[in-house]
Amino acid sequence: MQLVCARVRLQDCLDSRERFLALYDALRKYAGEKAKQLKPVWDNEGRELRFSDKSCKQFNRQPAKNQITILRTFEEDGWPRRIDDPLSSEPGKDPGARRRDTIRGLNTGLRILHFRGDGTGEGIIWERAPTKLP
Repeated sequence: MQLVCARVRLQDCLDSRERFLALYDALRKYAGEKAKQLKPVWDNEGRELRFSDKSCKQFNRQPAKNQITILRTFEEDGWPRRIDDPLSSEPGKDPGARRRDTIRGLNTGLRILHFRGDGTGEGIIWERAPTKLP
């Protein structure tokens, strides 16, 4: 929203559309680079996932053991882009289905972040959810 407001004000101040678009693109690129530096925070005691000082997800009542295992692993490793799947295998349960179900549960209600498999069946990736610009 702030970028949209800045866009309107800048357009009024700049004398040409080309200069405005060049400046607007530079601001978007700068904002994107700053956003890449941000990392989530998992508060294990408070059972809360935060990003950029905003609460993304809170586990109040549900046990969500597998989701919390993934979040705890990311936090312990300093939030690298990818982690090896930390879920232990259970007899009679397909590990791929278990990972997919856990990631689906993790993504439920998330708007700022997104989790996904790494495509190898062995890891999990976190990323910022795509932002829709005007």
